[in-house]
Amino acid sequence: MAVLRYVSQSLVCLPLLPAIYWQGRSVEADIPALPDASGPSGTCGTGATSDFRLLLIGESTIAGVGVDTHQHGIAGHLSRELYDRLERPVSWRVHAGSGFTVQKLNKLILPQIPEDPVDLIVIGVGANDAFKLSTLRKWRKSIRFMISNLQNRFAGTPIVFMHTPPIKEFPVFTSLLRFSIGNLCELFGEDLGDLVNEFEEVYFAGTNLSTHDWKTRYALTCSVNDLFSDGVHPSKITYRLWSKDIAQFIQEKNIVCSLEK
Repeated sequence: MAVLRYVSQSLVCLPLLPAIYWQGRSVEADIPALPDASGPSGTCGTGATSDFRLLLIGESTIAGVGVDTHQHGIAGHLSRELYDRLERPVSWRVHAGSGFTVQKLNKLILPQIPEDPVDLIVIGVGANDAFKLSTLRKWRKSIRFMISNLQNRFAGTPIVFMHTPPIKEFPVFTSLLRFSIGNLCELFGEDLGDLVNEFEEVYFAGTNLSTHDWKTRYALTCSVNDLFSDGVHPSKITYRLWSKDIAQFIQEKNIVCSLEK
């Protein structure tokens, strides 16, 4: 199914590639260059039990682009959510690169990760592979390599892939970019949902992330623009709400509930 949709999407977008390219370049030039968040490791909570060890890997969302410190990014917020659920201190460390595709993460980030024991690996990818128009074949090869590499090095550790970013809701994107890049990112997400089934203890939170849904569920009074720091990257609010959804997914799937507190 993913192959057929990819071929169909490619045929539709092929005549539009020049426009997609120039609009993409224009949007990229207008977006301010934001740094990665500071403080790539930390601990949340205190207690008599040993820390629950969280490893986060990925692109700009994991790198915390859009906030000043990882305390306000996925790492900090997700650690607090897990601490509330596990009633156990959570120590976290981030290995990420803004603008990195899965292939680039495999090449430059994974080799740098120490093989210290961890209890959960959370990965955020998809947007940059869509932005750079990666092929479905390249995407699949890179995801399979990433999972196999991590499972060989961190045997028995559950791996959770976050939701793919809501590209179709990016305020600064044109309608064409939302259609072309947004559809490609969703396609990669749907394919990821199939790929994780090839492995044990690997999960995907889904492609259904929606800022409009958040506004309804949490009765938010802010605008959609307030949910993005620069029209593309998450704001503090988005990182917090996204982390809630990830933690809820982990809890519902009983991914870490069996771990000893």
